[in-house]
Formats: sequence, C-alpha cells, structure tokens
Amino acid sequence: MRPVPPEIVALHGPEHIGQDTAAVFTARINDEATEPVRLLWDFGNGYEDRGLRVRHVFTTEGSHTVRFRVENERGHDMRTWMLRVGNLPRAPQIATVQVQPNPARVGERVHYETRVDGAAPTRYRWTFGDGAQSEEAAPTHRYEAHGTYAVRVRVEHATGTDARTVQIEVEPDLPDFCAPPVAGNVVYFARNASVLPDAASEALRENVSLFRDCAPLPIRVLGYATADERNANALAADRAAAVVAAYRAAGVAAERLQATHHVELARRAGKTPKSGFVQGQRVDSSLQRRASGE
Repeated sequence: MRPVPPEIVALHGPEHIGQDTAAVFTARINDEATEPVRLLWDFGNGYEDRGLRVRHVFTTEGSHTVRFRVENERGHDMRTWMLRVGNLPRAPQIATVQVQPNPARVGERVHYETRVDGAAPTRYRWTFGDGAQSEEAAPTHRYEAHGTYAVRVRVEHATGTDARTVQIEVEPDLPDFCAPPVAGNVVYFARNASVLPDAASEALRENVSLFRDCAPLPIRVLGYATADERNANALAADRAAAVVAAYRAAGVAAERLQATHHVELARRAGKTPKSGFVQGQRVDSSLQRRASGE
C-alpha cells in the first residue's frame, strides 16, 4: 500500500482568553494518514507540544499565532490559529428591544432594534415568528397575515450570548375608519323589555355594514339595565344577547362577538332627548382591538 500523507481536517481553539488562563486546542486529521504521524504545536512564545489535544497557558497579553503541523514520511500539512490574550469584555446583555410600530398592520414595514450592554455583538439572529429570519443588527420585516407573533433576538460574542423575546400584534390592513375603538349605533329598549324594538332595525343594519367592512376585528356588545328594572342583571344580559342574535342572523361571525352586561343606578338613567327612551335601557356595540393571542 502506498503511503498516505497527513491532512488537517479541523482545528479548534478559543479566539479570546484572559491572561494566565489555560487555552485548549484540538485538531483532527485524516484517518488514512500513514503512521507514524508527528503532531507538532508551536505556541509562538517558545513553547511547543504534541498531540491532537493540547493545553497551554499564555502569560503575555496581545495577539498570538498558534501553528499546528502534521508530518509523516509521505508529506506534511500545517494550519494556524489566531488568539487574543487579555482582559475579556463583559458578555453582551440585551437591555431593550424596540419594535416600531406595535401594533402594526398587515404589509406594514416593522423596524426592529436592540440596545446591548457589555461586549459589542459579533452576530445577531432575529426570528420574526412567521418563519422569516435576519442577521442584521437593525432589520425590518413585513407580515403577510394578522395575528400575534413572538419575535426573538439572540446576540453572540466570544464572551457569551443573550436572547430576548417580545410580542408584536399585527392587525388586518383595514380602512382608517376601523381604527378601534369605534362605536356603532346605540339600541334602546323599553322598560323591563329585552325584545328588540322596531326602531332598532335601521341602527343595526348600519352597524352590520360597519362591522363587515372592519372584519375580522372583534365587536363588544354591552347590554345595560337600570337598577330599578325587574331582574336588572339578567335583563341587561338578555338585551345584549338579543343584539348578538340579530348580528349573527345578519351574517356577522359568532367568534367576533363578545357579549357583556352592566347595571346602572337609576339616578344616572336620564332620558335621551329625542327618543324618550331611558339612557340605561340600551345596548352599545363597538369595534375593539384584537386580544393578545388571537
């Protein structure tokens, strides 16, 4: 069998260590190299060693060039490793992460930036929660779908790493008139009644038109009753349920509707000037911002 010369496959070691700190170097060569193979390390300061894994303490600050040489009767190979010896900077720590704007709209350019204390990062890695990534220090990104996204940034340096996760809310790209909170028409009820009056039909039609244009934003339906009405708490809930049922019958998605209710003190329940209905006997409807996690 013909002799096979040695080749250095990999060489590893630290890039920066403190003075009087041990540095470990490792190497890997081709398995086919014909024995015997001499493994020679030169640390550039008058010291040498042998083997595939060596340890050396540098007592002098500054830049050092470590040489690794392999040789046999057929040939040789050599590589170098640069090393900085001196006081290590403090590991990077992420102080703040800025996401502007937040919330953002679908298709809107979002700017990301972070302030890091300690050593200046040698590498940034951003993940935007939708499969996209960036290694820029201050990237920008656009989202193609609404939702809540977890944005993670990781900073790296020879002295250590740090990471932080923040959330961004991405809202649908809707007309400006949909910017929450937007109040729809108020529906008034007769005293002690939860049946929708005829006068509510037009108000509800206008609300449905608004809600369709602003889908998929959630809609809060808040029913009121006055404290001097019969079973006021249940009555307020029934009024809200009646309006919810009307919206669903008109094609508004059930998952958008959030019904709640409230009882007002009778002394605060004055009559409205035009309708004659009592102010506390009503249901309010309004567009809301998407809740976190939707």
